[in-house]
Amino acid sequence: MAHWPKLPGPVPVRHGRSPPDRVRSAAVTPPTASNGPEVEVLLARYQRALEDWDESQDNPTEANARFDAAHGLAKQLRQTKEGRAGIQALMEHPRPGVQLIAASDTLAWAPDRAVPILESLESGSGLHAVSAKYTLRSYRAGKLNLDW
Repeated sequence: MAHWPKLPGPVPVRHGRSPPDRVRSAAVTPPTASNGPEVEVLLARYQRALEDWDESQDNPTEANARFDAAHGLAKQLRQTKEGRAGIQALMEHPRPGVQLIAASDTLAWAPDRAVPILESLESGSGLHAVSAKYTLRSYRAGKLNLDW
């Protein structure tokens, strides 16, 4: 059983939506310069976490933990130009699950590159196709939180 840390008080919940005045592309902080080797290490860990996530789809507990790890790495990587470029490059990975998450992360700064990948995945079958479909639907409706 998981043990959750005690929170210091009430935690505000936004019900999964960004405020209506928030511009979609401004959701993620502009990238900064980086120190290259650190980004390379983070990118390798991010790729491995996505591959592990894709392999663990039959075990939701394991898949969720691996997704959370990948998301934490993506939040660090998207802060630098090199990190964003690395995430974006993973949209060409041979595994559809890696493409799915990399494209979903890339929507925040390069939707023109990410949307075609998601559309291609959507035209397939299985869980990744459904995920791509609803990611695109939420994005196009302006309801996809790109800064979580």
